[in-house]
Amino acid sequence: MISSIPLSNNTVRSRIQDLSHEVKDTIISRIGQTKFLLQLDESTDVAGLAVMMTFVRYEFSGIFHEDILFCKPLTSSTSGSEIFSMLDAFFIENSILWNNCIDVCTDGAKAMVGNVAGVVARIKKVSPNCTSSHCVLHRHSLATKKMPVLLKQVLDNAVKIINHVKTRPLQCRLLKILCEDMGALFKSLLLHTEVRWLSRGKALSRLLELRTEVFSILKDNNSLLADYLNDQEWLCKLCYLVDIFSKMNEFSTSIQGKQKTIFDANDKIFANNLLQNLNSYFPKDVQESIRKNYEWILNPFSVTSKSAALNAAEYEVLIDIVSDSYYQTSFKSKPISEFWAQLGKDHSILSSKAKLLLLPFGTTYLCETAFSRYTATKTKYRSRLDAENDMRPQLTSVIPDIDKLSSKKQAHCSH
Repeated sequence: MISSIPLSNNTVRSRIQDLSHEVKDTIISRIGQTKFLLQLDESTDVAGLAVMMTFVRYEFSGIFHEDILFCKPLTSSTSGSEIFSMLDAFFIENSILWNNCIDVCTDGAKAMVGNVAGVVARIKKVSPNCTSSHCVLHRHSLATKKMPVLLKQVLDNAVKIINHVKTRPLQCRLLKILCEDMGALFKSLLLHTEVRWLSRGKALSRLLELRTEVFSILKDNNSLLADYLNDQEWLCKLCYLVDIFSKMNEFSTSIQGKQKTIFDANDKIFANNLLQNLNSYFPKDVQESIRKNYEWILNPFSVTSKSAALNAAEYEVLIDIVSDSYYQTSFKSKPISEFWAQLGKDHSILSSKAKLLLLPFGTTYLCETAFSRYTATKTKYRSRLDAENDMRPQLTSVIPDIDKLSSKKQAHCSH
């Protein structure tokens, strides 16, 4: 039935624009009178355009929502002034108040967090009460790069072995045949990519699984790299790296996803032999302070004494909440953010305080996944595509009002 309706390319494009504008208007109307947070990231697409991706988190109808605010190409440079100018122009055009922006989460790039000309510094000038956070995933990735020299050498040699096989098509085919003959679980190695956080652990794990088959391939080619796979001490260090990076991958994936807060990320940070490097990016005193002073948010019914983060009036409200069996049942059945958002007017003093601490983003996960969708939408086969309006319907949770949009259209068989 859809195929029987004659729709031109321009008609389809206009429909997508209508849906995008409807979603944008809905989101802007929701954040117009409430506090919100921004998540920012910038990347370059297949056509060489620098694309700015911006997400917003806000409370609406007692629930925290996360939606794309806009996806726009930067016309010239990717400096902090250019990025802020784009943000400011969008805010002015849509009558969004900067004072309602209470936190900004970025990847820690210089253009974002520069003390003088960075985006965050400029936002804080127009919104003095705004705070900022550095994506936990990026901090974790920086920490894992600082490893002991002996382990770094094992990692480098492992990457050389993988590249030696993967860059030679004949050896890749021979490895596949050998793996099939020996009944191996996998048939090929994985490349290590610096920009992909999970690839390091997965590449090393695959090499360890196929060490016997890879050794045979390297030995047949008289490669000196085969000596590493015959060295028990080197293999033990490789096993250690595989274990460490597997744990780090578990951490990275566990804190990604929608509705994740800084408390979720704090709970997932673990200790290992890289603890000293991790603590330089995740200060231990800060972690302990979060746990000690804000336990009343994470589990108010376990609090037995007044927290330093609460004044007398707020502590009295907390006692009223803890004493109510209805709230105890509600706390067990709802997400923590939804529980605090729906406490109602009677407990608004404490509810507002909790929401300000739960709203901040822990990671730039939304931007990262959005860029993956963007890459799949704007390919080399349609590199001239203006994907701004195409992205919003893909990434939003807002359902457009189709009936309202249809009523504005002229009655015509092609519509």
